[in-house]
Amino acid sequence: MQKLMFSKMPLPALHHLQRRAGFGPNKDAMRRSPAGRNDEVEAIFRASRRGKELNLIDFAPAVQPNRKDLSRKARMQLRKERKEALGKLNHAWLRQMATEKAQLREKLTLFWHDHFACEVDHPFGMQDLNNVMRRHALGNFRALTLAVSRHPAMLHYLNNRQNRKQSPNENFARELMELFTIGRGHYTESDVKEAARAFTGWNFDDQGQFIFQAKKHDFGTKTFRGKTGNWGGEDIIYMLLEDRQTALHIAGKLYQFFVNDQIDELHAQELGAVLYDNDYEIEAMMRHLFLADWFWEAKNVAARIKSPVELLVGIMRDLNMDLPEAKPVHGIQSILGQILFHPPNVAGWPNGRAWIDSSTMLLRMTLPSALLLSSDTEFALPHDLMDTGQGNRLKKVRKINAQIDWKPIFARYRTLSPAQRTTTILADLLPASSEHISPAMLQGFVDSHDPESHVTTLFLQVLSLPEYQLT
Repeated sequence: MQKLMFSKMPLPALHHLQRRAGFGPNKDAMRRSPAGRNDEVEAIFRASRRGKELNLIDFAPAVQPNRKDLSRKARMQLRKERKEALGKLNHAWLRQMATEKAQLREKLTLFWHDHFACEVDHPFGMQDLNNVMRRHALGNFRALTLAVSRHPAMLHYLNNRQNRKQSPNENFARELMELFTIGRGHYTESDVKEAARAFTGWNFDDQGQFIFQAKKHDFGTKTFRGKTGNWGGEDIIYMLLEDRQTALHIAGKLYQFFVNDQIDELHAQELGAVLYDNDYEIEAMMRHLFLADWFWEAKNVAARIKSPVELLVGIMRDLNMDLPEAKPVHGIQSILGQILFHPPNVAGWPNGRAWIDSSTMLLRMTLPSALLLSSDTEFALPHDLMDTGQGNRLKKVRKINAQIDWKPIFARYRTLSPAQRTTTILADLLPASSEHISPAMLQGFVDSHDPESHVTTLFLQVLSLPEYQLT
């Protein structure tokens, strides 16, 4: 164990860490020799001490005018402006994931964005909630849950503004338990009703600040999970986190996101115990995860299917690519099935094999061609997609205008022989478990006389392989 911690780790192992703790290796990692496991893991956390918040959208009042009071033209204009603002916010975050040094913080922000799924028609509110998640991403889960629960976007999304004494709304209380904390099967319908009473009066003002409206709060005695008292909303959250099941539920989801689509119950329980015993400090659990021997086992390499966002951001990092226009980026997310700030429902996006079917696999394997060939390239549609709804959506994504900085890529591979170049590119772009792919097979389809042309063609081939869909 000590030897593994401090001896230099193989480059494929470093790439495994960087794909899981972020969105893929950076070019600095390609040029240097890896340090020991402990040092490389600490470097990941050190880079994520601070994060860069999104500040694209200017403040807007949280309580909006009633749309019924607006003219039809004014309503249409407001809808257009908000749609454009959310599109720009989506674009800004995607680019930040690709370039930000605080990779683990951004990766965890993406996880919490799915875990605490929320969508409101208020761009500043969505930006602010995203920044709350980024701020707490490696902090304390209790503090994160409280901050999200008090946020105007979540209170509006889950109807807690309509939750008042004598007319409680159970939506927020139910999702808090089922999705955000303890998980389905560990609470009763009576618990939902009593928790809803505890959250009555939780609201926000015009400035987007949380307020407690005492006149709307039910101050009566409540019995929640066998405990009776005059409970408020904070009490409910604290009691839920007192139960180890909450730590196990969160740890299981994090295991699937960072380790393997298939949960190993013993390892997930191990993570849950670390989270609970460290008073829900997320960083302590994540450090344990990345230093655990089982994280590095072969069965956990290439064991996750990339989400559409992970796929797109990974391509951007692998190619030193920028996508400067917001609309095509939004279109790509739409056809692949994951649009940032637009979850399908409060449960978030389905993960794992749910990302892949016959049509989405073809779309994913076509994406590198659209991004790589030239800024004038449109999506080349496979014939069996032409008559599908997905094919029609692809046609809407016109000139992508991808901007690729090839210089550092050419510098890494130019001096290698064609055979070495092929082997090295395969190792750099694919998980370590992809050694079964024959470099000779790729060589047979590529003209290797011009080194730069050889590199670009190899990148296109490797990025289009099914194995690239895994991390």
